[in-house]
Amino acid sequence: MAVNSEFRDYIPKLCEPFAQVTAKSTFGGCGLYLGGIFFAILAGDTLFLKANDETRDDFIKADLSMFSYTA
Repeated sequence: MAVNSEFRDYIPKLCEPFAQVTAKSTFGGCGLYLGGIFFAILAGDTLFLKANDETRDDFIKADLSMFSYTA
């Protein structure tokens, strides 16, 4: 999913008061990194935060959408 360039630029700027986030193009979307660690993806006009076994239940309880890719 292509990412709007304005959205791609906006998210790292939004994070500037807290941390230096970098955006790198990935699979038609855009990966977000903090200190070289991947933590989110921009796909279309949506920000998806990375979940793992430890955080997955919190995401589900908050009724957050999960990223999935279909070709």
